[in-house]
Amino acid sequence: MRESKGSTPLESTPGEVRIPSSPLWAMKYLRHGGLGSSRDEGPDQIRWTSDPDDRDTGIYVIDDRSDHCMVSRLVGVSPDGCTYFLVARVKRLDFEDVRSGRAESLGLFSRGKEFTLCGVVEGAISNVVRVAGYRRYKDVPAAYLPPTGLIEFDAPL
Repeated sequence: MRESKGSTPLESTPGEVRIPSSPLWAMKYLRHGGLGSSRDEGPDQIRWTSDPDDRDTGIYVIDDRSDHCMVSRLVGVSPDGCTYFLVARVKRLDFEDVRSGRAESLGLFSRGKEFTLCGVVEGAISNVVRVAGYRRYKDVPAAYLPPTGLIEFDAPL
């Protein structure tokens, strides 16, 4: 077996919405379809961001099987270069309400489940670590939810 010299590329295809690699890693790591899902191509693939020009406030969405999506937002950074993302699973219909303009993107997390705070370290080999899990929306610390700003943690979590 050949050892990888770097991270598996997660590049976007031409014309696709560009999601930065850290939140994409976190969402792919946690989605039920896994990292190498067959949904990574084809008509059911979703790659969406609420604000492609603002990494700090953007909400990112990818598909997770046919009836769900993964949603992610940047929570904070630590001095060691780790970035932290809140990731949740939402119904695809709830995401479609946002994409069509019938609902606000900030409300996606309130409709979510399976909340996880992930740490992502990028480098030659990217790593995703589950830092904390929350059963319900009301269990997630308010500082991690939109529309709060970026947290600069004093130390790695």
